[in-house]
Amino acid sequence: QTCALPISIRQVLDEISVQVGKNAPKPRNYAEAQRVVAAFSQDTDLARSKILEFADANRVAEMIAALSILSGVPINQIDRLLRTSNEFGLTVLCKAIALEVDIAFAVIMACDGKTAPVNTRIYDHFYEQYDELAVASAQRVIRFWQGRQKIVQHFQADGA
Repeated sequence: QTCALPISIRQVLDEISVQVGKNAPKPRNYAEAQRVVAAFSQDTDLARSKILEFADANRVAEMIAALSILSGVPINQIDRLLRTSNEFGLTVLCKAIALEVDIAFAVIMACDGKTAPVNTRIYDHFYEQYDELAVASAQRVIRFWQGRQKIVQHFQADGA
């Protein structure tokens, strides 16, 4: 059974896939961040609260490591999502792991480097979009994206 995605979602997925491909910058070193989050990696509720704490403190590496633990998506792929030109990929990732809207919004703001108070209209718009996205749909998008990444990596390995 195929999932007919709206054209705009398909375009964003294509953009993410291209950016995650061969032209993406090298990921940061996350060894220390992984050590920090390993201490609470088995406690989902604590990991969620730590994501908010890391986002609010602009500790992006630890935030990404915690997102990786909760989602099962490799850190380097989340790092690449963070570097895309829009927030759709991170929004989908946050929804796929069922983060509360306030935590998801903090993640997006931390990735944009925004720490000042945000316009209520921006938050309300984000809230509407996040609320409309179903967890199951977000999980399907993440699985689709991961499948595409495996294909890209396969062909890159063959062409190397």
